[in-house]
Amino acid sequence: MSPLSFDPGRFKEPAVHHLRRDLPLLRPGQTVEEALAAIRSHGLGERVIYFYVTDEKGRLLGVVPTRRLLTASLETAVGALMVGNVVSLRDDATMLEVFEAFHAHKLLALPLVAPDGSLEGVIDLGAISEDLFDSEARIQADAVFEAIGFELGRIRNLSSTQVTLIRLRWLLVTMASGLVCALLTAGFTATLAAGTSLAFFIALVLALGESTGMQTMTVTLQALHGVKPGRQWLLRSLAREVRVAVPLGLAAGLLAGSVVFLWLREPSTALILGSAVALSIGSACVVGLSVPAFLHAAGLDSRIAASPATLAITDVLTLAIYFLIASALIR
Repeated sequence: MSPLSFDPGRFKEPAVHHLRRDLPLLRPGQTVEEALAAIRSHGLGERVIYFYVTDEKGRLLGVVPTRRLLTASLETAVGALMVGNVVSLRDDATMLEVFEAFHAHKLLALPLVAPDGSLEGVIDLGAISEDLFDSEARIQADAVFEAIGFELGRIRNLSSTQVTLIRLRWLLVTMASGLVCALLTAGFTATLAAGTSLAFFIALVLALGESTGMQTMTVTLQALHGVKPGRQWLLRSLAREVRVAVPLGLAAGLLAGSVVFLWLREPSTALILGSAVALSIGSACVVGLSVPAFLHAAGLDSRIAASPATLAITDVLTLAIYFLIASALIR
């Protein structure tokens, strides 16, 4: 099962229902040789990512990564290899809390502990998706490809034709926005002719808008985990984003305008660029928040569609703002 097909209803399930208890436990006083012998005697269970260290009462003390255990000398004490301050969850945690912990700490498994600190068991990514558990590299690859517009897990076993069609639809969105931007540029030919130096900064304005939009989109996608965005959520999020976007846009606009003024000694161009940067960053923040929120609320796959849609809308709005300000100030 792909992470994107995970049933949202399972978020409320108790994580203890997905615990694995078949793992070998180590003691801090054991040597590596003794620990390996104990592991061979106990067996590894279904799968082991980390080895957990407990005291005589079963209370969690630390964790030993598999690589560290296998590469240490046989006489080394387990306590010397152990990492303390283990990231763990309460035994009454929900699957939503598990998701959040995996996302925040980039771990492959998490221990659940009782109120007295005793280890109840371990929950790993297999409880979420068997497909994700082949290797950490595959998890990272899926995350990267999702961010740029398609999910690797969906295309891994498809034909080349099917893969091409999946990727093409998002490229078409980008192509469509590029054509709209070309039409906008053609419509303001006279403005560009009157202020030839404006053409120098089209790429700059677009890059700032895209970067801001993608940053906001990424933060919004993280905030949407396990959340159904309603009107109140959207208004609160917009208000918070505006408080960030206004000073950010003003600072970037002032900096860009100042650089252009010092470079070209053209006050009008500096004013146009500074104003366009400030407004485009503000609009990009709104787009980066609104697009994933709308897709999520509509039940669409926001992690796949948000990136190309955000970039496309941001590019068109940014270029329109730039040209409209330029045409208003150049007479």
